[in-house]
Amino acid sequence: MENWINLGMDVVCSKFVQKFLNKLFGVDPADFNLGFKKTGRDWYSDIKNWPKAYEANQLMVCGADKLLEHISGGHDYVKLNIRTSDPQDPAYICLDKIKEDEMGGTYNVCDYPEFTRTVWLCNVTKFVMGEHPQKIWFKVIGYEK
Repeated sequence: MENWINLGMDVVCSKFVQKFLNKLFGVDPADFNLGFKKTGRDWYSDIKNWPKAYEANQLMVCGADKLLEHISGGHDYVKLNIRTSDPQDPAYICLDKIKEDEMGGTYNVCDYPEFTRTVWLCNVTKFVMGEHPQKIWFKVIGYEK
């Protein structure tokens, strides 16, 4: 019984902390805009107020970097609108989760035949969105901060 109580408190605390962090970082996990910047050959998420000491956690790897390179159109910055509900707009690309473990989530890229590999998203996704959603939709909305 004690474990259930602790689990319940973790969920309550987690939701409270998530709301606080969403305000701090300026993110509504259901629908938000997020930029990605290229430094050298590497892509990083550009999260508002993210501590500089933890910038390495924002490095995009395992297919996410390749997808950003593909959709960036040769630019060194790309801004996306990201949603967790289907926008019913063909301009959006869908990521469909196929696996999740303690390190992150692996997604198939749907509705985008130009890119056929999987994408892995680390737990920064979970930090920003509160979970690794089953589906994530995104579209490019610009190439400048």
